[in-house]
Amino acid sequence: MTDAQLRKIGLTPFDPSDTLSKPERIMAAFISCMEEGEHEEAQQILASGLKYMNKSRLAKRYKIPRRTIYNLMDERRSPTLATVAKVCHAFKQESLLADKAD
Repeated sequence: MTDAQLRKIGLTPFDPSDTLSKPERIMAAFISCMEEGEHEEAQQILASGLKYMNKSRLAKRYKIPRRTIYNLMDERRSPTLATVAKVCHAFKQESLLADKAD
């Protein structure tokens, strides 16, 4: 649907790439899910955030194998705590880098 069609029926257009491209928002949502005990939703949030990030750069910069990153994006897999910790660290660092760039 176009933005005009959405507005016509009373809905506001939403572009998830704006939110999911910001590592600090991904981490806030992830932490909220973990606090609520919603581990599947937490994994989905990390996976969604990774879709909008440069996976090759993350792999090189934070020494996370690319296959590991892609495995985390697969909802059928259960990542290890070590994998989640590495990805969370990468999101945190990317957030800090974005803050310095602003």
